[in-house]
Amino acid sequence: MKVPEEYCVITADILKWIALVTMTLDHMAECVVRGFVIARGAYLSQQYFQIVNTAYNAMRHLGRMAFPLFAFLLVEGFFKTRNRRKYIVRMFLAAFISEVPFDLMLSGKAVAWETQNTMFTLVIGLLVLWVMAYLEESCHSARWIIVAFQAAVCGLGALTAYICKTDYSYKGIALIVVLYLFYHYRESAAVAGFCTFCWEPWSLPAFALIPFYNGVRRQRTKSFFYLYYPIHLLVLYFILQMIT
Repeated sequence: MKVPEEYCVITADILKWIALVTMTLDHMAECVVRGFVIARGAYLSQQYFQIVNTAYNAMRHLGRMAFPLFAFLLVEGFFKTRNRRKYIVRMFLAAFISEVPFDLMLSGKAVAWETQNTMFTLVIGLLVLWVMAYLEESCHSARWIIVAFQAAVCGLGALTAYICKTDYSYKGIALIVVLYLFYHYRESAAVAGFCTFCWEPWSLPAFALIPFYNGVRRQRTKSFFYLYYPIHLLVLYFILQMIT
């Protein structure tokens, strides 16, 4: 069932801000709240500990909305960008710059190989989409051959994310590909996306927003969103150092 056009009032900017806020809450919980409890938990009363624990869980649950929205906006950007090569380069540079802040926030070390930041998952997803689109647009082989090559590319991208231990790993790549395949059918994209991501049930509100997206995008704050990710990671790390 298609959402009536008059109800499609959510712009890309709104989705970005929701994703940014929920991501920040999630990282605050993981870095600041968790770090505070580890450092000071022994001095907290049972009642205060329960309050902190409830806040932690609520922030983490809200944080499950962030990645699906970023994945959806990534696919939207892939279709709407004027230069896909530059788009991928910008995303890779943002991922590279963000890695040290990400490691500091999670482990307190400048270099940690246990997990790579979410931007790398998005970059790998972009590369997969780029190759899939190239096969679709430029190859003139039989349809089943193109689909077979596209499936192989998806598998290679998922394997790369898994080996590199990027945040959300192969599951993140799977979600990006599903949103790409259902791009022109937003209601189906929302349903298929949640089915792919159902291991995170608290992500449901994010997928519920997708059918109400109206396709309006503004470019005025594009640089801000690229810079916000590494900067907010560093800020959270320094906050943790101050309170512990």
